[in-house]
Amino acid sequence: SDVYHDALVAEHMELLDAIEHLVDKIVNFDQEERKKIIVDAKGTKRQADVDLTRTATELAERAVAESETFKIGPLDPRSRRIVHLALADTAGVTTRSEGEGVFRRVCIIPKG
Repeated sequence: SDVYHDALVAEHMELLDAIEHLVDKIVNFDQEERKKIIVDAKGTKRQADVDLTRTATELAERAVAESETFKIGPLDPRSRRIVHLALADTAGVTTRSEGEGVFRRVCIIPKG
């Protein structure tokens, strides 16, 4: 139902992320090989990942064109990883995280 979906994705998907975290802890409790757990609601998290990847790519293009460092965030660890992976093979830029705790950002830095 849309009411449940709206509740799950409210406040930047905090409830959805919390459920994912709990399920991960239950499934991977005392396991040698961790299983990757993703909890989504109507593809909202997947679409957010697509949007974040697109934004990172656009900022990387600007970083190269303008020879300027761009910062994206603050981002949670999962989102930072998405940005780093999305730009890992992008020619002309490198990425690095900076900041502390909930204020960590990803810097998109032109090479050279």
